[in-house]
Amino acid sequence: AAAAAAAAPRQEEEEEVDREESAGAVAIAQVRGFVERERARARGLRAGALAELRAALDAQEALRPVSRAEREARTAFLEAQFAAVMSFLAEATDARCHEYTIFGKRQCLTTDKADLLEAWFQQHLLDPYPNADEKRSLASSCGMTTKQVTNWFGNRRMKVKRELGFRPR
Repeated sequence: AAAAAAAAPRQEEEEEVDREESAGAVAIAQVRGFVERERARARGLRAGALAELRAALDAQEALRPVSRAEREARTAFLEAQFAAVMSFLAEATDARCHEYTIFGKRQCLTTDKADLLEAWFQQHLLDPYPNADEKRSLASSCGMTTKQVTNWFGNRRMKVKRELGFRPR
């Protein structure tokens, strides 16, 4: 009887943990469903935005010449913006960081983003300071803000200095 009495609280704790895990799984499934709906909506908005861009450029051609390079640059910019949105939505369903991205408190720095930033850093080791245009480009490619990119580079430069034995004063 004593063993059964001692096992009862343990069983209740296990049932509580199971209920919490089940509720968490339901919440994650709901978020994933929401994100999938938002991704489908974003794809539709992308198509509409590209069509509007083409129409606007066609209308501008009546007033001034619009080069193929300009069309491609504007289209590429719009595509990059939508890629950033899609990247954010993909991360929102990442099991490693769902508790942060769902509530907007924090985004995970995925290895893809880190690899892109690290590649730029390694290519520019002698002058690892991206200018404003490069920061905007990297931010767009990574789905980050320019402030996040700036902070990443500042932290990365400090890491190199620490590794080389420099100490901040």
